Amino acid sequence: MESREVSKQFIKFLISIRNFFKDHTNHDKKSDVTHQQFATLMTIKQLSKTSLKELSKEIKVSKSSLCIMMNKMVDEGYVERQIDTEDRRNTFYELSSKGYELVEVEIDKRINKLSERIDKLSEERKEKFYECLVEIEQILEEI
Repeated sequence: MESREVSKQFIKFLISIRNFFKDHTNHDKKSDVTHQQFATLMTIKQLSKTSLKELSKEIKVSKSSLCIMMNKMVDEGYVERQIDTEDRRNTFYELSSKGYELVEVEIDKRINKLSERIDKLSEERKEKFYECLVEIEQILEEI
């Protein structure tokens, strides 16, 4: 099989996954954060304490756009900003207790929404789906 065909199908698959995720797990109207803010908060949680440069690189968002988002999330109390006492040019971000709580609630909501959809599958399809996800993850590590 040609690599170009596999590449085209992979791009199509990624777009489908992104659309599915946004359509079926997106935040409620009641949620205080956008999809991008949620992804950013999740990344900050994973990294614990991070610089704007590191976060920008990790989530693939420009530093200028990220700076605007981070200022908003600091103002809303989801993220805490810390200036490096040794080098005041360095600023670090980490989740506040309010931000950590928000992330946990949002994760739970998204898992529940996905679980409802997956529950509609037969046991056999669930197992197949799971096996495919594991295999895709393994293949991605190879390429």
